[in-house]
Amino acid sequence: MNATPEAAPLRPHELRVLELLLAGRHTALAALRAQLAGASVVKRTHTGAGEYVELGVRGTHERSVPASFVLDDVELTVKGVPHGAAALLFVRDGKLDLLEFATTPGDWPLDPHIVAVSYLKAVETSPGDPALEPCGERDDARLDLAISGHGTRNAS
Repeated sequence: MNATPEAAPLRPHELRVLELLLAGRHTALAALRAQLAGASVVKRTHTGAGEYVELGVRGTHERSVPASFVLDDVELTVKGVPHGAAALLFVRDGKLDLLEFATTPGDWPLDPHIVAVSYLKAVETSPGDPALEPCGERDDARLDLAISGHGTRNAS
């Protein structure tokens, strides 16, 4: 694992994904978009199969309500990663906390080139068996569930 010890600016692919994850009308997202203007990378850890980007926010900004949740509805097509990657944003204590990139499977490049991005929408493939499929617009119902802490993951 490689880690970046000092604060650093967000890289273009990180900013692009954060902007996509924070898009929407929800008031929690508006607070987080304001934080993004003062965000930097506290630590970046490359795991081989992904990357953890720990975030810090300069200044005083309104915190999101609710205070802790995970956004995980973005899928990435990355050059050299055969099966794509997922992006997850962890919000803790009302602040941007951690951006995670995870391949499914494959190696995460040291300098990723994102070819395409899409939101993921839940579709029922058979009764009681939902699956996620790429779509061009955000699934507001899935977003509301994630922000309320009832999504696929929670930020406890």
